[in-house]
Amino acid sequence: MIGSPGQRQGSLAQDLCRLAMLCALIGACAPASAETYPARPIRIITPNSPGGIEVNLRAILPRLQAILGQPLVLESRPGASGTLGSELVAKAEPDGYTLLFSTSAPIVTTPLLKSHLRYDPIKDFTPITRMLQPMDALVVNTSLPVRSVADLVRHAKANPGALTYASSGAGSLPHLNGEQFKVSAGVDMLHVPFNGLAQITPELIAGRINVAFFSLNVAIPLADAGQARILANLDAGEDTSKAGLPSIRETLPNFRRAPLWYGLLGPAGLPDEIAIKLRDAVKRAIDETESARILFDRNFVRVLVDDQSQFRQSIQDDRTATLELIARIGMRAQ
Repeated sequence: MIGSPGQRQGSLAQDLCRLAMLCALIGACAPASAETYPARPIRIITPNSPGGIEVNLRAILPRLQAILGQPLVLESRPGASGTLGSELVAKAEPDGYTLLFSTSAPIVTTPLLKSHLRYDPIKDFTPITRMLQPMDALVVNTSLPVRSVADLVRHAKANPGALTYASSGAGSLPHLNGEQFKVSAGVDMLHVPFNGLAQITPELIAGRINVAFFSLNVAIPLADAGQARILANLDAGEDTSKAGLPSIRETLPNFRRAPLWYGLLGPAGLPDEIAIKLRDAVKRAIDETESARILFDRNFVRVLVDDQSQFRQSIQDDRTATLELIARIGMRAQ
């Protein structure tokens, strides 16, 4: 039976009301847009121990929060070479409210050396920006009779297998740098793995370890105190002159340091406009925070802040270079 015109109009009004409510619900569930993002605090996970790399992010945190208009909650989730915290972000909703501030290790190096990860470093993340790149150094104990990379190569060749070098574990960046040094120099040194920098430093100072690969901000205070000797910067380029050190590639042109950067990533599927908004906010925060730029310069950390396409290409290039390095030194995934 067909209702009267008044009944049909009432039914139509009810249908329109239901449609409006449905559209409102769909809108509430839709991903955040750049216009409304962020509308609540942002959680940033660092997959490293407290007091580590997040100090670089804390340097710009007040300005970054002001620019974004929301609190940024830093959460340290260390463990399993940085893969535990990284996995949390890989499995998070791609709404811009759970991000990863990490070194390159869980994205580039570790996935190539561990065969049972529960995330894909390429498919499960959205690169936002590489932010910073620390500079590293080749350091030796002061009792070792060497004052240059060439001296160290000659000494190692004259004493095959007698020298030791430290790392923070098998597959770590210092381990890759040590093996790269051995191959590039044609020398044999014994790898001694430790659980972290805190264990390596006293062993190097005491002379129980001969060689280490430290970041410059760690190496320089040791050298200034007469507790270690810096032979070279592991980087190539104009920034090496900042520390008044030669590049290791002046003596070993085939040496390529293991890739190391600090970057911001989100889960796969993060809308491009949100990633761009975050990248622009990071760049602006660094540009507008003089104390942070002084900190980065003092700690010999380059400011990068590249865009998504550059960051994505860098990850691919770093993976290719690391695969070549792993093959060259004969390491295998475990």
